[in-house]
Amino acid sequence: MLGSMVVAIAAVHAQPSAALARDHGLSQSNRSGRADTEAAKAMKLLESAWSQPYFQDPARLLQELKDSDFDPLRHRPDFQSLAADLAFPTDPFSADVDAAE
Repeated sequence: MLGSMVVAIAAVHAQPSAALARDHGLSQSNRSGRADTEAAKAMKLLESAWSQPYFQDPARLLQELKDSDFDPLRHRPDFQSLAADLAFPTDPFSADVDAAE
């Protein structure tokens, strides 16, 4: 349960990162800085969610990351790395992995 709350809060930070990046009422440096701060908060929360018991099955968190709330983060290397880590099999040499190929 705590894990899903952490993911929801991460989504709350992901959304303003996109809005701030487009806010022409701010200077370019302020816009970029504030957007990156919100995105970094979202990523820190997503990475911490992975350690929660709710997400012991990485596929559960990977499914959450498909939500459109996280679209503003998809271009980030740290988001892409997290998604790749979650998609990697826990035991890549198990019989289940071999059978899937």
